[in-house]
Parts: sequence; structure tokens; C-alpha cells
Amino acid sequence: MSINKSGSQKYFEEMFTRVGSKPFRQIPKTQYEQTCITKNQADEFKRHLESEVASYYYKALLSYIESLSALEDKLFSWATVRLYYSVFYSIRAFLACEDIAILRQERRLYYIRAKEGEHFKRCEDTTDHKGSILTLCKLFKNVDPLLSNAVEGMDAYHWMMKKREEVNYKDMDFHDPFPPDFLETIHYEVQARGIKSVIEKLINDNWLYCFQEEYAVLGIPTKRLVLTVDEIHRLGKTCYIADEKKQLIETMSNGLSEDSIRALEIWKR
Repeated sequence: MSINKSGSQKYFEEMFTRVGSKPFRQIPKTQYEQTCITKNQADEFKRHLESEVASYYYKALLSYIESLSALEDKLFSWATVRLYYSVFYSIRAFLACEDIAILRQERRLYYIRAKEGEHFKRCEDTTDHKGSILTLCKLFKNVDPLLSNAVEGMDAYHWMMKKREEVNYKDMDFHDPFPPDFLETIHYEVQARGIKSVIEKLINDNWLYCFQEEYAVLGIPTKRLVLTVDEIHRLGKTCYIADEKKQLIETMSNGLSEDSIRALEIWKR
């Protein structure tokens, strides 16, 4: 299976391999760490990032909708994993929307803002997930509402990562169909009132439930999607989503209300 790299990653590599015969992995780190991008290069990065917004956003929304079906079916482990991935893809969509590219060079991870005179800076972690999250925390700490409070002493994004790691790696068992402690309240509310009511409650919440342990695992991804959709519209980004993909989301989300899903789907605005 061929891997379709992002346009910004391909352009990053081409910047240093277009002239000369060295493969990208052999380019010395000083060559790109000391490079300041030109206006033309910044514009080229922006062009690629524009198309990546829609790709990451769709991954975030699909992961989120898949988690809701899993919650209704008492597949709590899978729901937790999908909710975490929704947060991660929402972050990548948001960063791309802000003209910030996350780029890999072998074992190193970099970010750059697509602006003339900017240079490639190392992310604070070499993994795609932690590196992206830490980059968001570094650049948007004072403006991201999800970084305005903590969940069990941790910022919202690292708390989500911790819950995903607990389910995937640390717990010896999948306890489905029994909910873990952090999903008990949500499970009982879904059973009593339906998933539509729970989602509307979290979307309309005034930044309270997403920091409460019993709601955070669903509240954080919900608010992160809303923040990303709002930013896409605020910046006037063009997001092309194929009709077939829209139809899939529509079909999978038929248990939600028009009011709640409108906040999550860019094409409903």
C-alpha cells in the first residue's frame, strides 16, 4: 500500500532535495534548521495547508461520529480511542487552518508558520501526536479555551492522551460492555436520555463539563471540534468535502439533532 504524504511534507522534502542528489534523510539538520523561508515558499506552504484542513477535519469528524455509535453499543474501549483520535485530528486541522505545518525529518519533528522569514523549529516531542499537542499548547496557550483549566491536574489534551493509553496499553483487559469509571456518567445518561441529548448538553455547555472527569472524555473532543469548525469559518478557509463523505456522516449521525450536528459540520453553516 502506498502512503500518500501530505502536500506540506512533500514540499518540505523537495525544498532540500530539488537541487543536488542527496536523499532527504541525508540532509544535515543545520541546513534546514537555519533556513528562513521566502515569501514564495511561505505561499506554497499555505497552498498545501489549505487543502490539508479539510482532510484532517474530516478524519476528526468521522472519528467522533464513530465513537458515538460505539458508546451506544457499549464498546467503551473503542469509543475512547476514537474520541482521542478525533481530538488529535482536530488539532492538526486547527494548526493547518492557522498556516502551521507539522513536518518530519527522520526521527525529528518540526513545525513552521507559513510566513516569510520564519524558520523550521523543533517540536518539543519527536512523536507526531505529542509533538502536535505540545506545539498547540505552546503557540495557543493563552487563547485556547481548552487550555484554560485542568482535568485531574492535567491539561485537557494530555488527559485525553492518558485515557487512550490506559485503554490501549496499560489495562490488561477490555472491560466492555462495562464502562470504565470515566465513562460511567456518560453511559448512564446515554441510556436514560439518548446520545442526542448528551451531545447537545456538551455543545451548549459554557466550558464546564469538558473539565469534569465524568464528562471530559466526550466533552473535550466535542468542544475541540466546535473550536476547529469556528476557526475554519472565521478565517474563511475553503474546505472541499466529497458528497460521498458528507453522506456517510449524515447516515452515521442520524441519531443527532439538526441543532447539534450543525455545530460540528462545516457544510451546515
